Amino acid sequence: MFNFIKSEDDKAVKVTVYGEIEGSKRRTFNDEFGKLLNDNIIHFQFDMSQVTYIDSTGIGIFLDLRKKALNRGGSVYVYNMPDHIQMLFRVTHLEKLFCIKPNLGGIERA
Repeated sequence: MFNFIKSEDDKAVKVTVYGEIEGSKRRTFNDEFGKLLNDNIIHFQFDMSQVTYIDSTGIGIFLDLRKKALNRGGSVYVYNMPDHIQMLFRVTHLEKLFCIKPNLGGIERA
């Protein structure tokens, strides 16, 4: 479902997401990202290149994580989005809320 790579200072994580991001996976996402936030991870980068589908619950997961990260002085980057996912972010105006990039090298912070 996802793979995590933490930064050297343990404040950031790069996450590669695989498959579908939808309602049945909400609990798993919330549990995993809750643990990371409890470990003081506040900067998140999502490689979306392997995402095949995202529904409204999936969007809600990202919005909730964004709110929690920003409240702690963190950031959320989204990159490598397939065209259909990028279009969804554009149509729903999520590109105004998230830092969306075509690709990323190292772990960035806002």
